[in-house]
Amino acid sequence: MSDTARKLEPIDYISGEAHHEAVSGDDTDAEFLDLEEIKFQWQSSLDAISDPIAIIDSNYNIRRSNIAMAEFTTHKDVKRIVGEKSYAVFAGLEEPCAGCLVPEVFASAQQQEYMYERADGKVFEISCFPLTASPGSSRAQGSYQVKSVVQVYRDRTLHNQIQAKIRQHDKLTSLGLLASGIAHEINNPLSGILLFSQMLLKELSAQDEHYGDVVEIEAAAQRCREIVRQVLEFSRQSSGSIKQKEELSLREIIQSAERFSRVLKIAKESRVIYTWDQAEIKILGWRGRLIQVFINIFKNAFQAMPDGGEIFVSQWQECVDGKLMVGLELRDTGVGIAKEHLERIFDPFFTTKNDQEGTGLGLAISYGIIRELDGELTVTSTCDEGTTIRVYLPSASAYPPLREVTTAADEEHQGQTG
Repeated sequence: MSDTARKLEPIDYISGEAHHEAVSGDDTDAEFLDLEEIKFQWQSSLDAISDPIAIIDSNYNIRRSNIAMAEFTTHKDVKRIVGEKSYAVFAGLEEPCAGCLVPEVFASAQQQEYMYERADGKVFEISCFPLTASPGSSRAQGSYQVKSVVQVYRDRTLHNQIQAKIRQHDKLTSLGLLASGIAHEINNPLSGILLFSQMLLKELSAQDEHYGDVVEIEAAAQRCREIVRQVLEFSRQSSGSIKQKEELSLREIIQSAERFSRVLKIAKESRVIYTWDQAEIKILGWRGRLIQVFINIFKNAFQAMPDGGEIFVSQWQECVDGKLMVGLELRDTGVGIAKEHLERIFDPFFTTKNDQEGTGLGLAISYGIIRELDGELTVTSTCDEGTTIRVYLPSASAYPPLREVTTAADEEHQGQTG
């Protein structure tokens, strides 16, 4: 081996170029790694990462990326996105994303993170890491200079949806307990008001000057009682709660709910158009409660179409997360729901209607019933175009045949008599 110092060429792993800087060494020829092999291993490591990654310069030009980044494009070619703007590839924009922190990373050489929601509704957590040249490098003038920024795009859409569901569940649980206590306290004096108002009506003649006032008192008390009943239903502590599930025809439930909704005389000239993909699909549930759910949905749809419109109903069966589910979609052509309201539609007592049209409990109760049946209820809407509600319920065919169900009280009674 020669004692002469060899000239090694350090590699820029971003561009793949070699920088001619003197490095002493007397190692064997094996130490001169093949540049193409290094580049291949480096790119393979990047491509193995499922999150989109791009290495960009100060002008947002992509210098290198992985396959996941190329998936944002239609051609899905890693080589073809080199030189393109990162914001154009990621979000289809003509200028940097709002709130982009890349300039701060180049200026401070500090890692930055921010959230960005694309036009398609997907939410990404974008982490920006500085790539620096060391002070000893000829490319840095005595300090750590940021050469490039590594951007890692993590899709947080599903994570955010799950977190929102957890928050919604916790909120409904807390409000349910609070509402139940308040409802029971209100129910006692309310019963007295109803009782005495009805007694007065029996004693007064219809011609009495106070008769109309007492009628209004009774009507207001009856409305309060209905609100209390809804509150108790929402809190799931109503004494009329059904415990055992039945095998039901979802088609029959939907059509019954439509008929009941039309009795409310808010349907105007609205039409309901059914599309049944399969002959008959059975679900497990509680008929009365499910009719209540779909009456609420139909009522909201009819009220969203004051001049009439159409509601399209379709049904299908599919496997969701390993479970056989029955899907039902109800799409109206109404006024739609504003985006700022859409996030709150399952909140108890939240309503954009006037006092005579709703209490804000309908969808909250419906959401609770569907969740209690191990189902899912989702709402999407566009202003001036309409609202789409999707309900997923477990298919009866995914369960063994129904058998007699004994309650805890029955078992205790059998133990005492046996």
